[in-house]
Formats: sequence, structure tokens, C-alpha cells
Amino acid sequence: IHALGKGNVIAEVQQSSNSTYRIYDFERRDAQGNLRELHIDKAVDVSDLTPIEYEPVELDGQITELIKNQYFYTRLVKVRGSRKLEATDQSFQALVVVKGNGVLVDGQQQYELKQGDGLFVEANTVYEVEGNLELLIAEV
Repeated sequence: IHALGKGNVIAEVQQSSNSTYRIYDFERRDAQGNLRELHIDKAVDVSDLTPIEYEPVELDGQITELIKNQYFYTRLVKVRGSRKLEATDQSFQALVVVKGNGVLVDGQQQYELKQGDGLFVEANTVYEVEGNLELLIAEV
């Protein structure tokens, strides 16, 4: 369950699902002009409000493990200069540039990176990131 205020940007890393349950919809209407259906009972039925006991773990001063569980692994990587990174053969990686700018080099390809950019890196890929930036990296 979440709500966002004006000016907030989030990266929602989650287990894949084809369901959306609306508990409030800001009086939005469907294509026919009707208020969209709310799903309060269904949302309550599938909600688990148990607090997650997890503290971020600083790995090497430049990498902070934000969460690691059976569904996904998410970390924040600070790059100052150049850093080699790897997507293992177990999973692709989803990258989001949280702050700064730079370049991702994958073999002969180069990709410019700036705050707000997102991209996928194929599994089993070694790549280099150059610049002054922070990356959110998520994998399954």
C-alpha cells in the first residue's frame, strides 16, 4: 500500500503481479465517466502489515545493500571515477541513476547516464560505469 505526494520519485522494486487493488482513487473516472471501482476488502485480505526487520548493510563504503530476500536484491552503488560491475548468469539487472551522471561501457557500446535514467543490463555481463553518480541496482 502506498501513496505519493507531489514531487516524489520512487523506484518500486517488487515481486511481479498482475493485480492492482485500489483503496482510494482521487475521484478518477474511467473512459465512460464512471468512478473507478475500489477494492478495499481485497486489498485488506492480501495485505501483510508485519514490519520488515532489515537494516541496510554497508559493504565496502561505496556499495550499500538495501534489501536482499528470496525475491530480489537491491543495492545502492556510488561511483566516483570508474567501477567495474557484473550482472551474474543468475539474473539481469535493472539500473536507475539516482544522482549524478556518467557513462556505462559494455564492450564496444557506451550509454550516457544522467539522473532519472533507467536501463537493463543482460545477465552474464561485465560492464564499467564511469563518472560521478549513484546507481540503484536491482536483480531477481
